[in-house]
Amino acid sequence: MTILSCPTDGIRPVFVLSTGRCGSTMLSNILNTHPQILSLSELFALTGLSAFRHRRLTGERMWRFLSRQDAALRFQLQWEFEETLYPFDRPGARFTRANVPPIMCATLPHLTDRHETLYDELDPVVRGFPKQPPADHYRQLFAWLCRRFNRKVWIERSGPSLLWAYTILRQFPEARVIHLYRDGRDTAISMSRHHAFRMAVASLRAFPIHLLKLLGHNRAWEKLMLWQSVIYQFAPLQRLHHDKLELADFGVFWNALIEHGTKLFSRLPPESVLNVRFEDIQAQPDSEIRRIIRFISPELGDDRWIREATSIPRPTPSRFAELAPSEQAALTRACRPGLELLGYPVEGVSSNSGSGRKFGLQASQKGSKEGSTPYIRRTQKMLPLEQPDCIHVAFDDHHLVDSAGLLMPAPPASTPGLALVPAGSGMPTDRIVEPQQTSPYVYDPGGQRRLRRSRRPV
Repeated sequence: MTILSCPTDGIRPVFVLSTGRCGSTMLSNILNTHPQILSLSELFALTGLSAFRHRRLTGERMWRFLSRQDAALRFQLQWEFEETLYPFDRPGARFTRANVPPIMCATLPHLTDRHETLYDELDPVVRGFPKQPPADHYRQLFAWLCRRFNRKVWIERSGPSLLWAYTILRQFPEARVIHLYRDGRDTAISMSRHHAFRMAVASLRAFPIHLLKLLGHNRAWEKLMLWQSVIYQFAPLQRLHHDKLELADFGVFWNALIEHGTKLFSRLPPESVLNVRFEDIQAQPDSEIRRIIRFISPELGDDRWIREATSIPRPTPSRFAELAPSEQAALTRACRPGLELLGYPVEGVSSNSGSGRKFGLQASQKGSKEGSTPYIRRTQKMLPLEQPDCIHVAFDDHHLVDSAGLLMPAPPASTPGLALVPAGSGMPTDRIVEPQQTSPYVYDPGGQRRLRRSRRPV
């Protein structure tokens, strides 16, 4: 491995991996004030993983990945983000949103106010790197920046980095992990108000198969992440239905990332992973920041710096209590497995409620004649599923199907407790069920809009 050595090879580098919207930017800002830590903010989130598609790259090719926008970043930059630090509105700014290099969006401005000078310094340096694997290019870049700013260790933080955690851990086996997380319900609420996350969740739902299901298949998911920039060149990003998302969709997204990350981190040595709760940093900043610094390296402990760093965290009240009871229940159901994995209390929701989206049903008139028989149509409204006498049904396009698999007239739309649970949601009631009855028929949620006979015992 031909790379320039870092000033202190004894301190292993660290990645802060998270779902995003959980205080990771705050942690970057805290670490950035330490005189011996190189805090790299949003590098992989903004430059992407495309470089890892190649086994070896020249320095010239590597610089293109750092300095040229891809389709996804170009689309994102149409909106304002707190993570974007480049001062587009400053008089004399060299770049606009249309041509700002990815590494200039946040990473270099996070390090210095003279980010354009630093960019000009980096250009010939990176172009002069030898042909080598992409991970070695990044190591050489980070080592150069450590020397440039006289820092002892580099720490990269991007959100939502759990999406590409498998690739990062595979490419940088020497690295350690700070796993930062927050109560999934508040994280989901924050995601729902951030356009980049709305775009991410909408794009994952735009395919016939929900792409989050690939998270459990590491190599398949890695290929999707590596080719993301190419996919976005042809994806109709402007047509994504951001406005049709519900809070529970972001809860499902958060939960999938937490389950994925937990499995990945369980394979690492315990001393290579530090779990940090956002709420603990806010409640006890002194002790948590000391714990983080000890994990990075005990030699970096500095009481004076810690006193200054503890002033950075700001109280962030939970907004979960502001939601309507039905939204609270739906969001908790979506987040429940991840909340339990992380040790958060989950109250007031049945343990078999599942985490998938729950669809309601409403009456519709089949045919155009007055007085025609009402049948059931699907609606996106969330309905509570806690009633013990709830009737769970399956449907094709318009019809309610009874426990024998036959079309039947719908009950009045005002019938309480009428709801649908898609197959695979984790609830035993994903079959067609009436009180005290079950059926061998299950709704197939794979887009075929048909009924299939279940092979599972009922």
